[in-house]
Amino acid sequence: MMKLFYICLLLFSVFLIGCEEEALLHISNTRSLLVVDGMITNTTKDNYIRLCLTDIDTILPFLQEVKRVPVNDALVVVSDNLGYSETLTAVKEWDYAFNDSIYNGLYPIRYIEGIPGNTYYLYIKYQNIEYSAESFLQPVPEIDSLYYGKIYNPAKGEYYYPPLINYKEPQNEENHYLFIFSLFSVNDSLIDYQHLSGNGSLDITIMSDEFLEPYVSGLDVAGGYSSSYWLKGYSWTAPGDPVYIRMYSLSLEGYKFWKTITEQIESEGGIFNPAPSTPPGNISGGALGLFQASAVSSIKGEIPYDIGK
Repeated sequence: MMKLFYICLLLFSVFLIGCEEEALLHISNTRSLLVVDGMITNTTKDNYIRLCLTDIDTILPFLQEVKRVPVNDALVVVSDNLGYSETLTAVKEWDYAFNDSIYNGLYPIRYIEGIPGNTYYLYIKYQNIEYSAESFLQPVPEIDSLYYGKIYNPAKGEYYYPPLINYKEPQNEENHYLFIFSLFSVNDSLIDYQHLSGNGSLDITIMSDEFLEPYVSGLDVAGGYSSSYWLKGYSWTAPGDPVYIRMYSLSLEGYKFWKTITEQIESEGGIFNPAPSTPPGNISGGALGLFQASAVSSIKGEIPYDIGK
């Protein structure tokens, strides 16, 4: 059956954690590498490019809290195959919500519209070095319904209630998905999630459709592997909790990128596990990271109070 990969980190911080050991082992002390976290979707949210540097003096190995070295003075251009183009401007320090560093190095995409079937291009020029990437925006199925299971955890002596979803899976084509599960919804935006969630504690699942049936029923995308050992395999859900699930289409490059990250987090860095490696992104010019175009399907709900009766 299908293999699910779970992590509990937000998009940008999980990438930094996933690549920091590799960066420390192999980057030169004399040159920092540019890190790119970019996304464009078919929604009005989650359309941004974020830039920072790997810095040997500020990125410390084996720590979950990584100090970012933001880049706010790059030339950043996003365009599409229809000929539309937008030059992005970094968010100014005085515009930060609550002076939150999440917004440092952030270049919002305000005018280019994400449309399934289009291809999107990223161009960056920073310190006279040019970087580029492209990503095709694959359509995504609509989530049909959301309901809840009831599972007893004998080790903890209590029940938890994983949210389950149904959707129609397109056949005769290769698809990859990323699911984000949260117990709160703030303006339907990953950026706002990152601001409120502190270290970005979100449940993220990636999967391939290789073994999926034409109709996917009862898929649990709310729990599993986490970078924190005490969260593994446990869904922090209870009656009355609001539930928000977002389903993103992923390119094959995006899937391989996330697969590398989840495998590294899953391995926990044990002595018998493979050495950490830099996730295979799609940024040319020597930068790390991923520029991803994704279609989004989402669903909201609330775990009913009477489910435990």
